[in-house]
Amino acid sequence: MTNSLELYEANTHVFVVKIWLEEKADEGSQARWRGHITYLPSGERSYFQDLDEITAFMMPHLERMGIKSRWRVRMRKLLNPNKGNKPKK
Repeated sequence: MTNSLELYEANTHVFVVKIWLEEKADEGSQARWRGHITYLPSGERSYFQDLDEITAFMMPHLERMGIKSRWRVRMRKLLNPNKGNKPKK
């Protein structure tokens, strides 16, 4: 049992993502997403102002596990489903 748990832990990465919407003081300004992501095994933390930065932070850890970079595209679509999509007429 211990060996299977150790193997599972060796192939597991744990991230905590905290995001919040920061309101702008100016009436005409748009609110923007901000946050931070922490890689729990090391405590490494990165602050961001763009949700794409979540993927950029995670990818080096996931690539060391053998996950291919095409996962990055899927993650971007999950985090920003409307980014890059043209509005329908």
